[in-house]
Amino acid sequence: GYRIVNNVFSNNTGANLTIFGGVGVQVVAGNRMDGGGMTGYGILIQNTNRGAVISNNKIKSHTTHGMDIQNYYISNYIVGNEIFSNTFGGINFQPSARGKSSRIIRNRIHRNSGNGILLDASTNLVVANNVAFGNGGRGFEMRAGLSNRFLNNIAMSNAAGFTNWASATGTTWSYNDSFGQAPNIGTAAALAASNGNISADPMFSNAATGRFRVRTNTSPVLDAGTTNGLTAYD
Repeated sequence: GYRIVNNVFSNNTGANLTIFGGVGVQVVAGNRMDGGGMTGYGILIQNTNRGAVISNNKIKSHTTHGMDIQNYYISNYIVGNEIFSNTFGGINFQPSARGKSSRIIRNRIHRNSGNGILLDASTNLVVANNVAFGNGGRGFEMRAGLSNRFLNNIAMSNAAGFTNWASATGTTWSYNDSFGQAPNIGTAAALAASNGNISADPMFSNAATGRFRVRTNTSPVLDAGTTNGLTAYD
C-alpha cells in the first residue's frame, strides 16, 4: 500500500490526485485540494484490489466530482472529509458489482451542484453520520446494490433528501433526518416517521459557512441516533 498525507494540490487539469491500480491498503489523508475551476476531479481512484482509507481531506471547486471512486473491490473507508463547491457531486462511489463492505462515515458534503453522495453497485455498505447540505441534486442516492444501510445521516436543503431506486434492494434507512427539501424519492419516500427517521430542522450552528455542529440542548437530532452496527470510530 501507500500513504499520501498532508499535501496541498491545486489547479491541476484532469484530477488533483489520481490513483490507478495497486495492492494493499492505501491511505489518503489530511490533504487539501482546490480545483480552482480547472477541469477534473479532486480525487479519482480506479481499479484497485483492496480498499482505501480516505480521511480528513478538504476538497473544493472542481469541475466534476469532488471524489470519484470506481472499480474497488472491498472495504473502502471514507471518513471525515469535507467536500464542497464542486460542479458535479460530492462523492461518486461506484466500486463495481464486487464492491462490498465499505463504510462512508462522518463526511460533510455541501453546496455541490450535483448530488451529495451517489452510490451504485455496492453490497453491505454502511453510510452513517454524514451531512449533505445545500447540494443541487439529491443529498443521498442509492442507485443499485444489495443490503446497504443508511443511519444517522442528515440531508437538508438539497434538491431532494434520500433516494432509493428499485434496483437497490434490501436497503435499510434508520435514524436519518430529511428537512427543507423536496420529498424523498423511490422506496426511501416513506422513511419519515419510521425506524427512528425524522423530518425536523437539525439546527446547525452556521450551515451557510460549513459549520454543522448542532445547537446544544435544542437540536432534535442531538442524542437521537443509534450506535447499532457502528464502531466507536464511526
